Amino acid sequence: MDIDAFGIVLRNLIENSLIHGASDGAVTISLLNQEAISSSNAGQTISAEQLEKLTARFQRASARSAGTGLGLSIAATLARPMGGTLRFRSPASNRTDGFEALLTL
Repeated sequence: MDIDAFGIVLRNLIENSLIHGASDGAVTISLLNQEAISSSNAGQTISAEQLEKLTARFQRASARSAGTGLGLSIAATLARPMGGTLRFRSPASNRTDGFEALLTL
C-alpha cells in the first residue's frame, strides 16, 4: 500500500468531517476492524441521491459548503489502487443526523 496515498485519503475524510459537520458537533474516527475506518460527524443529513454523487469531481452536498468538491473524489480515486472502497451513510451509523464515510481496505 502507498502510505502517502493512504495518508491523503484519511486526511481528506477527516477534513471533510470537520468542515462539513455541525460546528458544535464532534467528529468521530473509528477503526471498525482491521479492514475498515469510519469518519463521521454530526449535522444535517444528506439525501441518498446526493450521497451517490459525492465522489464526482466538484460535487458538494450543499452550495453553502466550503471547498471545491474534490476531497471525496480524490479519496475514492486513491482508495481504488489500494483495493479499497469508499461508501457513505447519512444519517451516520447509530445517529439520527450527520454523515459517515467508510473506507474499507
